[in-house]
Amino acid sequence: MATVLPAAPPTKVVDTAQRAARTYSQGTKRWQRNFRGLSRSSLRLSDAISQALQDYRDRSDRSSRKKRDGELRDLPKNVARAMEVAFTEAGKAPGDWMSRIGTRRFYKRSRNLIRLFWR
Repeated sequence: MATVLPAAPPTKVVDTAQRAARTYSQGTKRWQRNFRGLSRSSLRLSDAISQALQDYRDRSDRSSRKKRDGELRDLPKNVARAMEVAFTEAGKAPGDWMSRIGTRRFYKRSRNLIRLFWR
């Protein structure tokens, strides 16, 4: 009698390509990392404003189609909802900037300041 062997599980193909590491001139790494974080947070703020204006426009168009003078009658509600969209997205901007700043240097400086003032 022949024995039946179970089929081998499929193998996973792993992509081994890595991103090229960023290179910096001596003494400029910190500044470049800070500016990259600042530009990322600025981009997020501009995207938040764009999303809010798009959301407001869509909501006001929908209100004007639903009822007479709907755009004016629903103005406070539409503005509030658009601001909600903007604040939700814009609230992530400080994190984008601060994630690029190393915390070790900040921690060491603040620890030294605390020691200076609490003696």
